Amino acid sequence: MVPVTLTVKAVLPAGSIEPWIGGGAGAAWVRIHQDPTGDLSTLTDSETTFTYHAGAGVTVQLGKRWSAGADLRYAFAKVKWFNEPDVALDGLRVTAAVGTRF
Repeated sequence: MVPVTLTVKAVLPAGSIEPWIGGGAGAAWVRIHQDPTGDLSTLTDSETTFTYHAGAGVTVQLGKRWSAGADLRYAFAKVKWFNEPDVALDGLRVTAAVGTRF
């Protein structure tokens, strides 16, 4: 899955700690390779689908130029593969980051 999303955040500055909540939407390109029979015959399908997410996180300022942060985002996406009913690709994404300002 390759997602491209836009997130809107509400940040609550509290000194050097900045918690946030947010959500967003976008698109995801999804590709599957499946061997349904076990005899090495492979089915391939791909689809671009709508996705949306909600999340929360925190950024901690580590001085004037450096920061560290972490966030959790739960994403929702459905695809229709091989003419089957919708398959949910929902999932939790956990991210940690270190940043610097120039």
